[in-house]
Amino acid sequence: MSQPRLKAPLWIACALLIALLIGLNALGNTATAQDVFPQTSTPRPSPTGNGGSATWTINEMTFASEYPNGGTFTLDAASSAGKITSALLFFQHNPSARNRAIAKLDETTGKWIAHGISGDTPQWVAVDYWWQLTDDAGNTYQTETKNDVYSDTRREWNHAESEDIEVYWEKQLPAEMGDTIIQAMRDRREWYYQNWGQLLKYRPRAIVYDGEDDTVINEWSPGSTGVNPGFGDRVATITGGFTTQKFGAFVGIYRSSRQDPIEFAYAIVLHEVGHLYQYQNGGSWGSEFWIQEGDAEFNANYKSASNFALNRASQIAQSGKLPAMAELGGLDAYNVGYSFFYWFTGKFGEDSHLKFAQLIGRGVRPRDAFQQISGQAFPELEGTFRLWLGASSGDIPTKVPEPTMMMFPSPTFPPTKTPKP
Repeated sequence: MSQPRLKAPLWIACALLIALLIGLNALGNTATAQDVFPQTSTPRPSPTGNGGSATWTINEMTFASEYPNGGTFTLDAASSAGKITSALLFFQHNPSARNRAIAKLDETTGKWIAHGISGDTPQWVAVDYWWQLTDDAGNTYQTETKNDVYSDTRREWNHAESEDIEVYWEKQLPAEMGDTIIQAMRDRREWYYQNWGQLLKYRPRAIVYDGEDDTVINEWSPGSTGVNPGFGDRVATITGGFTTQKFGAFVGIYRSSRQDPIEFAYAIVLHEVGHLYQYQNGGSWGSEFWIQEGDAEFNANYKSASNFALNRASQIAQSGKLPAMAELGGLDAYNVGYSFFYWFTGKFGEDSHLKFAQLIGRGVRPRDAFQQISGQAFPELEGTFRLWLGASSGDIPTKVPEPTMMMFPSPTFPPTKTPKP
């Protein structure tokens, strides 16, 4: 879904739809700054043609997390050719979003010091960093990349990880949360590969907060929980989560009174990881809200949610109140959007989503991509889809709304009692 606050447009909030019973393994361990070694699935290459005519020595290269107030990077280095005159720090939370900071020399210790990480950064995101140095002889040198984590040392968290994902969740949340999410990602791995053509180029993170006590998440993301007037009386609070390319992470808001770990993992997490695949394949897919969220929902793996979406879309169509796809907003964008991808892949082949993603990744506009795959102009496709849903006519309403920047917070569905897929 879209984010619950307007000041950070990178965030996309999730849909809350629902999934599959799994077996659980060992419980998560308490996370500490010492036992976490974040990695990316595609490590940065080692620098080549590096250092000029000098021999460079790196004595110390560290990062100290000071969550929620950023962190301090320290470098102790020397060049055989002379004094180091400048040091530039680079750091990133995933392979595609690089940040930098100019360092200052501490004359007392002889070490270079840089401060980084913005105040709207969640705890436990990866911190991969390296330095670029210049000496007074004109030689430049780039260090190897070092991996660390923006740890939260002020409270207890659980941590679990696999080759697919790293999971952090507040200590008071269900102990099986980590293994449930890991299993959901493992179950969906082949599906992601078949429908996107490749896996993510980094290992994403799920950072799960206690939605019954919003103190922690509001430290860095004020307004992420609370009353949500955007979806009518049947939704009272924001409970899903949001995703960003910048952090390569999914932020989850878990409410024990309304959810269970299985629903959360198979409905919410997999939906949010779908957004990360969108970012990796052409951007946020934000040209039409129903495409962005319907596709993300297509990545989820919770059968009762899928059935709910299909039934709801059919009800709207049969009532004669289904607007043009471009006008869809709120929950209807999720339900009708999911239904369109379900119909489209059923009609034009199991590989049609892969083709769609690849076209988007090459810069083709979504409606043009649908047309290239189907051989039909999008209005024709939309009309056929409306009839498939049960509308009395394939005619598309002509009213086109003004473009809007409204961001939609995560919906809450009544707790499901169907643990079997």
